[in-house]
Amino acid sequence: MAVSSSRSAVRRSPAPTYAHYRQYKQQRVRRNLVVWAVVFGAVTWAVWSSGFGLLTLFNGLSESYSFIVTDALPPKLESVPDYLGPTLETLYMSVVGLVISVVISVPIGILGARNTTVHRVVSYLAKSIAGIARAAPSLVITVFFVAVFGVGPLAGTLALGLGGVGILGKVYADAIEEIDAAQIEGVRSTGASWLQILGQGVWPQFKPAFMTWTQYRFERNVRGGAVIGLVGGGGLGFSLISAINLYQFRDAMTIILMIFVMVMVIELATRALRRRAI
Repeated sequence: MAVSSSRSAVRRSPAPTYAHYRQYKQQRVRRNLVVWAVVFGAVTWAVWSSGFGLLTLFNGLSESYSFIVTDALPPKLESVPDYLGPTLETLYMSVVGLVISVVISVPIGILGARNTTVHRVVSYLAKSIAGIARAAPSLVITVFFVAVFGVGPLAGTLALGLGGVGILGKVYADAIEEIDAAQIEGVRSTGASWLQILGQGVWPQFKPAFMTWTQYRFERNVRGGAVIGLVGGGGLGFSLISAINLYQFRDAMTIILMIFVMVMVIELATRALRRRAI
């Protein structure tokens, strides 16, 4: 009786047919249409609210072209010596800011990674610190430090340093969590201490990611150092906003070219140093 009842139950369950498949496909198409309609409506509303338009964009591009050709070009290259000091200031800010970021981020990364932390709660707190630092934009941090310390490179340096903690702290922790656990266990099996495990089991595997992300952050500091100067952080950015406010657009174009050249040179130099270090 039990066997016959189970067979009847099997017979009652309908087998999937082509009609069921078509119904499923139609339902899926309707759901996709609803999703795309919502996305299209949201994008349309955003475009309309922002005042974006092809005619406005075309007029702006034509006006910017005439502005660059008539007011900003050619750059005033004879002013380059006047901006060498702010250029070095931007470089100093980037270096010191990077040191601050690395010194704070390495402990955060080690304590935040699940395989090297001393406790799960400590890992959560370390990652939370990195998340809080990452949530605040560099410009906002700069404005705060300008209000505290005044206009100058100190505010920009601290902003670059703390701004880098949010990024480096997270990527350091993620990189440490992805390393091979077998090497760590091999070092631990010898009776090594926690610091010896970090030095012999973690660092050799973590070193390539450390060099890559530290180099990337230094390049971002150079670019960011020019931007935060616009709000009083010192360096080339401060010289740039001063030239724009005084309608010295040829000087401003000179500063922009100097920033571009500095970023390219630093990128090539750090890439070569990274190849040698790794």
